[in-house]
Amino acid sequence: MLFSELERITDGTTMKLAQDLPVQSLIIDSRKAVVNAGSVFFAIRGPRNDGHQFISQLYDLGIRQFVVEKTEGIEKFEDANVLLVKSSVAALQSVAQSHRQQFQIPIVGITGSNGKTIIKEWLFQLAALSGVGPVGFAASASLGAKRSEEPVIVICCRAANVLFRS
Repeated sequence: MLFSELERITDGTTMKLAQDLPVQSLIIDSRKAVVNAGSVFFAIRGPRNDGHQFISQLYDLGIRQFVVEKTEGIEKFEDANVLLVKSSVAALQSVAQSHRQQFQIPIVGITGSNGKTIIKEWLFQLAALSGVGPVGFAASASLGAKRSEEPVIVICCRAANVLFRS
C-alpha cells in the first residue's frame, strides 16, 4: 500500500505528498518508533498527551509520513507526506480494516472485563497442541477506548477452524 492510498481508505485529505512512499509500519507511540521509509505516524490525541506534539521529534529521527488531525506547523516539514483526517484513531482502524480484508485468516475475538489474558494463553497452548499454531495476536486495551468500551484481544490463527468447528 502506498501513502497516497490512505486518502481513499481513511476519507482524509492529502495536505502534502513529497514522495509516494510505501506504508510498512504504523506508529502510535513516538517512544517506540520504527524508523524506516515506510513508517507512518498517527498523531493521536489522548487524555494526557497529544501525538501532534511529537511530530517534529519524529521528523528529526527520519520519519516522513504522518496522519494528523490538525495541520499547524506542517509547512516546515518540506519532504514529508501529511494526511489530514477527522480522527487519527478512526483512520488507524480504517487502515487496519483495509489491510485485514486482504486475508482469509479466521479471527477469534475475546472481550470482557476479566479473564482475557488467560483465555488467550489457553488458546495459544491449545493451538500448539493441535499442530496448527496461531499467526499472532493483538491486544487493544486503551487505544482510543472510552471507559464504556470493552478491552479486546484478537487472535488471528490458522487454528480457529480446528479449534472452533462445530
